[in-house]
Amino acid sequence: MVQRPRIANRLFQKKKKLDEYRPLPPFTAQRLHKDLRVLLTFHSNAFEGNTLSLAETQKDLEYGVMINGHPLREFLEAKNHSETYDAQSRLATQPITGDSVLILHHLVIDKIDERAGELRTVKVCIRGVEFTPPPARDVPLYLKQWVVG
Repeated sequence: MVQRPRIANRLFQKKKKLDEYRPLPPFTAQRLHKDLRVLLTFHSNAFEGNTLSLAETQKDLEYGVMINGHPLREFLEAKNHSETYDAQSRLATQPITGDSVLILHHLVIDKIDERAGELRTVKVCIRGVEFTPPPARDVPLYLKQWVVG
């Protein structure tokens, strides 16, 4: 792995500066949560090929506005990711379990894939990378090894 001491140092300094403001006022914490939800939704979906802009993602999440020229699936991906982000915040106080993983999986692809919330049963590949996901038959075992209970 490439070491990035300059970036690590900048992050450390920014965290130190943020800590000076703690505890954050409730309004500030809520605003940061709302902004992060939009930004993470946009970037995560863009990484997966979603073509909504940041502004379109924000309008979809905050006002339910869908812009012409985009497939319904892209708006559903944004809504699903946003709902998953909120659920993840609630689930973060509990141990990771197979059930919590499937709950998050269901939220991410709800209304998009009929297998939402189920472990995959078919071979998959990820375009553009050399990584090969494990065979479907091994997924339950790997999940069981990874989760707490």
